[in-house]
Amino acid sequence: MDERDSSKSKELFGITIHEENVIDKEKKPKISLKYKIIIASSILFVLILLSLILFFILRNKEERYYARISCIFEVYNHSEPLQIISDYFSHNLTDIEIIANGTKIEDEDDKKYVSNYSLQSNGFIDVIFNYRDNAEIYLDHIFKNITNLVSIKVASTEKAKILSMHKAFQNCSDVENITIKGFDTSSVTSMKKVFYNNSKLSSIVLDDYFSTENVEDMSYMFAGSHSNELNIKNFRTNKVKDMSYMFYANDEFDELNLNSFDTGLVESMAHMFDFCREVRSLDVSKFDKVK
Repeated sequence: MDERDSSKSKELFGITIHEENVIDKEKKPKISLKYKIIIASSILFVLILLSLILFFILRNKEERYYARISCIFEVYNHSEPLQIISDYFSHNLTDIEIIANGTKIEDEDDKKYVSNYSLQSNGFIDVIFNYRDNAEIYLDHIFKNITNLVSIKVASTEKAKILSMHKAFQNCSDVENITIKGFDTSSVTSMKKVFYNNSKLSSIVLDDYFSTENVEDMSYMFAGSHSNELNIKNFRTNKVKDMSYMFYANDEFDELNLNSFDTGLVESMAHMFDFCREVRSLDVSKFDKVK
């Protein structure tokens, strides 16, 4: 008997019932190429999705930052807690790392976005400001009114792009030296009072990344800061509109190189050099008349 035609018979109430064996051992179900491609694509999609999820988890765990700004503070001997960041400052910080005498200072309140960090220490203090994921970096008021700091050295390890630094170092009454390195300031439009009223400030060091090409307001920028070391020979001022009180009451420097200054758009130079008592000579022959 042919196996494909094999059948079983039963007799029920005198009626013969045939149960055919429909199993064909020679024919097996096949998956079409189309469905194979769909299944493979689905598996690949799931693997990619899982990989992306794992990537973001590890990325956050490793705390990779868009920018890391490092500061070194030299501090006077003091017994009171030292505030190193102004109460006015609270822009987009993800984290602050403070290291005093080789020991990391933990923030007891774990407030990552507040601006008032204090500690008690002497000598040199390292501070790292961490910004994550293309944060817009503003340094407005960051060290305003901070006392007990002798020198501030600020550097960016990844050439941080600064959007604003209005009054960044204003009224740092004890600071004698300020050094800024690695900051891309080409997007800054106002540098008003950046170094304003630092009576003990004798040296300001700015590297080549410190750009003024889009600055429109330089009023009071160095006013009241008694710096005898001020290199501004590469300043670009072709967009500046306000230079009023820019060097007001800076009675330490005896000369300034202003050859790079373009004053074509300047609307005010009021009291720009008033009370600069030590200046022996000042060449402003290239200055345009104020509108």
